[in-house]
Amino acid sequence: MYAPWNAGSRLGLLIVPVLWMFVAWGITPSWAAPKQVHVQIPPFPVELNGVSIDHQHSTYPLLMYNNVVYFPMSWNFSRAMSLRPEWSETAGFSLLRDNQFRDKLVQDLNGSHKPGQDYSATVAQEPITVNWKRLDNNKEAYPILRFRDILYFPMTWRFTHDEFEWTTQWDSEKGLRLTTVQHKVFYDLFYDEGDRLYASADETVVYSIDKGMKQTPVRLSREEAESIKKKAKEREQPHKLTISAVKKVEYREGRFYYGSVELLSLDRIARLCSPGTTACTASIQAGPPDFEEAIVKMNDQLTLVYLYVELWPSEPGKGGLYRPVSFLIQDGKAQLLEQITQFPDRMIQNPDGSLWFYSLAPEQVRAARTQRAQVWLVRPDGMVEELNSRLQAANVEVLKVKDGTMVVRSSNHLFGVSETKPSDGVYELDTQHRTVKRYDHLPGDVYVDEGGSVFYLNGLKNELTDLTTGRSQFWYDYELVQQLY
Repeated sequence: MYAPWNAGSRLGLLIVPVLWMFVAWGITPSWAAPKQVHVQIPPFPVELNGVSIDHQHSTYPLLMYNNVVYFPMSWNFSRAMSLRPEWSETAGFSLLRDNQFRDKLVQDLNGSHKPGQDYSATVAQEPITVNWKRLDNNKEAYPILRFRDILYFPMTWRFTHDEFEWTTQWDSEKGLRLTTVQHKVFYDLFYDEGDRLYASADETVVYSIDKGMKQTPVRLSREEAESIKKKAKEREQPHKLTISAVKKVEYREGRFYYGSVELLSLDRIARLCSPGTTACTASIQAGPPDFEEAIVKMNDQLTLVYLYVELWPSEPGKGGLYRPVSFLIQDGKAQLLEQITQFPDRMIQNPDGSLWFYSLAPEQVRAARTQRAQVWLVRPDGMVEELNSRLQAANVEVLKVKDGTMVVRSSNHLFGVSETKPSDGVYELDTQHRTVKRYDHLPGDVYVDEGGSVFYLNGLKNELTDLTTGRSQFWYDYELVQQLY
C-alpha cells in the first residue's frame, strides 16, 4: 500500500508496501549499466512477525522508493518470511514462497543510519521470477532494486496479498506491521485443569496454555502429554455408553426379543436395507444377523434398548453394513424410537430423571460414513426429543453438561457441503425447552472448561480467545514450533 499521506491513489498497492532484501550472492552481473534511483530510510516503525526492525543499526536497512517500503531480504529475512531465493547464471534470480520455514527474524545490526536519510540504489537488470512468473523489471512501476549487492523487493498488494497471502496493517503510531502466513500449530482444546488449558498439536504433541494468556504456551514432554490424555479419558469415562458384555437380547425364529418383549421381526430388519440391495436382503435371509446391544434402565417403568444390527457381514478389506435400532420398553411393549438414528456414544443422567444421550461426529467425514453429532433428550415419561431438529443443525457437538444444562455447538457442515446457516452457533439449553444462543457461528474449535468459561481456538491463526471475558491472544508460529525441534 501507499503510505497514508498518499492514500488517495491506491494503484493496487498496500498502504505501506514492504521491500525485502535478498541473499547477497556475491555475483556482479554483466548486464548494461543499471538505472540509479533515490531511496530513503523509512521514517516510521516497521514490524515483521512481531519483531520491530531497527532502522538505525541494520546492516541492510529498509528502504523507501516512491512511497513504497522495500524490506531487506538477507538470509535471515528470507527465512523469517518463509521465502526461498535461488540464483543461477542462466535463469538469474527466482523467489518462491516456501512455507516450511518458521524462523524468528534475527537482525544484523552493524550499520548506522538516520530515518529519512537519502541513498542511491539501482534497478536490478538480471532475469527475475516470482513464484515461477517472469518479471519485466524495466517496466515495473515499482521495480526490484539492488542496494549494497542485495536485491530489494517492492511490497505492493500484488506481492504481499496475491503472491504471498500476507497480512499488512498500518497504524499512525505503530507504523507498518507485516505478518506472513502462519503455520497451524494448535488443532483442538481437549482438557483443562486449574488455570491451564491443553491443546493437541498432532497425535503425540500437547501444549499447556495459561488460561489468562499471559505466558507463551509450553510443549509438554511425551510423558506429560500421555498423562494429560489419560486424565481426559478418565473424565469422559463415566459418561460412556458401553456395549453390554452379556447379551440380554435374543434372536429367535426371525425375531429379536428383550425377555418376552418382541423388538424386531425379520421382515422389519429387511426393510432396513436400502431399496434394491439384494445382497443385504439375501444376507439376512441366510441366517441370524450379528448384533451388539446396550441396555439402559431409566426407572422402574422405562428401559431403553439399543441394537446395532449387522445387515450383511464384512468381507476381507471391507467393512460390514450396520444399522442402529432403538426401543423404549414400557408396560411390556416395545416402541421403536425413530428419532434415534445412531448408536449413542455418551449418556448423562439429569437431576429431574431425564437422560441426555449423544453421539460423537467422526473426526473425518466421508461419503461412506453417515454418522453425525446428534443429541437426544429422553424424559422420565418416555418422551424423546432430538435436539438437532430443535437447533436446525446437522451436527450438535456437546461441549459441557452440568445439572441438566447443556452447552452445545451447532453446525451444518456435511460431506461435500460447507454451509453456514444463521442458526449455527453456541447454545445453552436445558431439559425444560429453554434454548439460549450465546455466540454465533465460530469456524475454529470451541471448548468449555470446568468453571464454565468458553474458549475459542482459531487454529489457523494460533489465536485463543476467552469468549467469557473477551480477552484474546495470538502467538506467532515460531514461538510455538521452535519447541517441536
